[in-house]
Amino acid sequence: LRFYSGYAATNEKKIEGVSLSVVSDDVFLSAFGNILGPALAAGVDVILQTEPRISVLATLFKQLAEKVGFPKNAIQLLPGDVNLTNLLQNDSIGFINCFGKVLGKTFPNLESLVKAPVIAVTKTKGPMIVFNNADLESASDAVINAAWGSATVLPWSLSIVMVQEDVYKVFVSKLNDHLSKVRIGPAYEKLADVSSVHESQLFNIQKVVEEAKVVGLQVEMCSRM
Repeated sequence: LRFYSGYAATNEKKIEGVSLSVVSDDVFLSAFGNILGPALAAGVDVILQTEPRISVLATLFKQLAEKVGFPKNAIQLLPGDVNLTNLLQNDSIGFINCFGKVLGKTFPNLESLVKAPVIAVTKTKGPMIVFNNADLESASDAVINAAWGSATVLPWSLSIVMVQEDVYKVFVSKLNDHLSKVRIGPAYEKLADVSSVHESQLFNIQKVVEEAKVVGLQVEMCSRM
C-alpha cells in the first residue's frame, strides 16, 4: 500500500468512481494486493466480488482492513455466484479489475458491455510459508503442485518457500524425497507431473545454480538431478 499510495500522491490524473474487483477461487492471496492495493491507496472504494471458496478469505481480509483503520464502506463484499450484468453497466463504476480472464469467460463481449476500463491482472508470483506444526508431507506436495502444477501453464505460481527454522532440514529432506518421485516428461504427456526442461532453459538454470554457490548460498539438489 505504501508503494501504491506514493504513486497515487504523484499521479495528477484524478481517479473517480468505485472499483469493481472480481477474484476467482484459484488465485494466490497476493492477488488481493495486486487488485486492491492501487484502489485503496488512491482512496477509491472497492466492490469485491469473489467466488465461493475464496469468499472466506475475502471476509477475513475485510475484517483485518477495518481493524487497522479502513472505513467500513471501503471494501464491500459480493461473495458467491452473482449476476454482474447490471453492476458492470452501472455509472458509478469507475474501473473494473479482475484476475486473468475471469470476466471474459462469463462475458465474452465484455468490452462492448461495460462503460468503465477493464484492468486484468494476468500473472503473479506468490510465496508459501511452512510452519513447524504443518503436515510436512502435505506441504511438500503443495510446493510441487504450486510451483509446477498444471504443466506450469497457469499464470500464477509459487516463487519463494519460507520454512520455520526448526523444521527446515526435515522439510527439505521430505521435499527432495517427493521431488525424486515426480514424473517428468513433455508438456503433452498426460502422465507427466512436470514438463521437461528445454535445453536453453537448462543452461539458464545451471547458471543460476552456479551463481548461487559463488555467493555462498546453500543449494539443495534433488537425488534425481
